[in-house]
Amino acid sequence: MKLSISLKMGSKIYFLFCLFLLLFFFTTPIELFGWGSQNHRIISRQAYNLLPGWETDLLSVYGDSIVYTYCLYPDMYRRKEFREALKPYIEIPYIKTDATFHHADEVLSGDIMGNILTFDNVPDFFILTYFMEKSIELLKVNEIQEAARHMGTLAHYIEDYACPVHAVNNALLAQLLPPPLKLKRFSVHGVERPGMENLIISNYSVKKLGETPFEAVNNIIPRLNEMQLNSRAQAVPIIIGTYEDDFNKSDNARNNSAEPAVKLLADIWNTIFCLAFNK
Repeated sequence: MKLSISLKMGSKIYFLFCLFLLLFFFTTPIELFGWGSQNHRIISRQAYNLLPGWETDLLSVYGDSIVYTYCLYPDMYRRKEFREALKPYIEIPYIKTDATFHHADEVLSGDIMGNILTFDNVPDFFILTYFMEKSIELLKVNEIQEAARHMGTLAHYIEDYACPVHAVNNALLAQLLPPPLKLKRFSVHGVERPGMENLIISNYSVKKLGETPFEAVNNIIPRLNEMQLNSRAQAVPIIIGTYEDDFNKSDNARNNSAEPAVKLLADIWNTIFCLAFNK
């Protein structure tokens, strides 16, 4: 009798578990399109690997911290348990909202309903100038960890410019490319399928972008705009590849979108080091 009851209870639990999975699958959006922490780390690692040896030697153990933690600060700030500790890196002068760090729809650069070649680079100017000057200042006084934290936060800002969902109007994109029935709950913006493990940038020599932070920032901004246009161009192949289960197509488009971010980020970090140590 006890065995019969146990079997019935076990069957009931198994049924409820299966029901939960079924409901979860059909009511939870399939979110495949943002970088996510994994791909932020991949981009940061590739940029870090391009730096000259003397720069990585100076960073020492904090190089891994940039790659695995500091580049995620803008995302981590959105969680209450981290917010107070991360305020110094996110709540900076002239920036009204942390959404600016993600190029969210509400602060999207460019009027995509009209002239898509028009960009609002005012936030870029303030964020780039602030983080570059702060990082240089900290390196000069040997505050390596604090410099690394600022460089990592800036990395996230650069990397999101290369992410298609941060460069297009998500609602408009979803209307223009509605998902097939099998992906009814598909959401354009979310944590994307891992797909950039094969992103390897090795044949690139880092550049110094200016003799002053101001000159460097003015050379960076046009590349940000070009990167944003490039990432927009990858949005459709990523979505179509996802709809058609053609992950080679979507993964190649992600890599094409991420590559300019790797190169620009490496150049920015290199410029920070060069200006800090008069190279």
